[in-house]
Amino acid sequence: MKSALDKITIISFLFFCYSGLLKWIDISFDPAYIFLAISIFGLIGKLILTPPKIKQQIVSAYLLFILFVAWALASSLYTISSSYYIEKIGKLLIIAYVFLVPVILFKTPSQIKLFIKVFSIFVIFSCIILLYIYYRFEGVEIILYNVSEDDKIPDYLSLSIFIVSGILLFMNRKRFFIICGLIIMVPCLILLGARSPLLLLIGIFVFYALKNAFKKPLYLLLLIGILFGGIYLLSTWQGSERLIDRFSVLGSSSSDNDSALERIKAINTAVEIIIKSTILGIGFGGFGLYYSGFENRMTPHNILLEITSELGIIGLFLFLIFIAQLIVIVRNNKKHFLFYQYSILLIVIFLFLECFFSTFLTDAKALFAWAGIMLASININKQQHAAS
Repeated sequence: MKSALDKITIISFLFFCYSGLLKWIDISFDPAYIFLAISIFGLIGKLILTPPKIKQQIVSAYLLFILFVAWALASSLYTISSSYYIEKIGKLLIIAYVFLVPVILFKTPSQIKLFIKVFSIFVIFSCIILLYIYYRFEGVEIILYNVSEDDKIPDYLSLSIFIVSGILLFMNRKRFFIICGLIIMVPCLILLGARSPLLLLIGIFVFYALKNAFKKPLYLLLLIGILFGGIYLLSTWQGSERLIDRFSVLGSSSSDNDSALERIKAINTAVEIIIKSTILGIGFGGFGLYYSGFENRMTPHNILLEITSELGIIGLFLFLIFIAQLIVIVRNNKKHFLFYQYSILLIVIFLFLECFFSTFLTDAKALFAWAGIMLASININKQQHAAS
């Protein structure tokens, strides 16, 4: 009974974290609420049956994060936003939930491996569906581009970030699974045409392959194979047209690149806000209103500029102290890492770097969920090490 409850709670938590990829399903209710309710029910059961034992160093990271969240909530007292800040606070509380829950949810390595296994299946299944749609409808516009926002179709960027996370999980698997996973996932990544996830993946993979080249020559050979395979796909496969077009825009003048112009304007606006409201910022959720004159979710496409412009130097300081504590925890416990923990760490690094290009703070649910899982896995390691 207890094992079944654990599995249901873990799977529900996973689908809650990635519920945005499921909202296209034609049902009369939001699946996020169902998965949230099930995960909360399971967590209450786990708290009653086996209260968590959390090491002091990890508790300090949670306290620093809570302090940052508290400051964001306090900024609602002076924010220039009159309505959007409420929605953004709601999303921040969701992020707090997915970050704090894993240490309660995961008590053994097998439970984290279950999460990873189900997530891997989810990614592969999603890629198969994407490839089917591409070949069935001769393109993916039907689900990605030519739809209204009300349809809640997952966009190319969120899907690309999701797939890259799956690829990073496969990097520490057996050779057969690595090759099979990449054969399915890499074409999907090219098909979607998102630039920053692909470039970050290439950077991480090159670093990882070169770092392990002498210990595991397979990684270097695999890197060379993927690079040549990727070049071949880009040059011959019709599905690569969108990616090629999006990269070719980068070479054009900024006056012809609407995306670049918008980002430059957003960055300049953020700098302007920081100069005017250095200490406190303009309040949580206020950037969009300041930028365009009406309430919206716009940010500078950079998590540090977003935090500093809305929460001031105080908010930035609290966030950086929290990040620094996470780094200290990882460095102090890395020698006890198991193979799957390196994959989790790679995902956290990738998702954090993505926040400097595309992902907004309150859209970074996956980042904080995986960071919470990383802390939970370290907490398990420390308990097992102390017991031995």
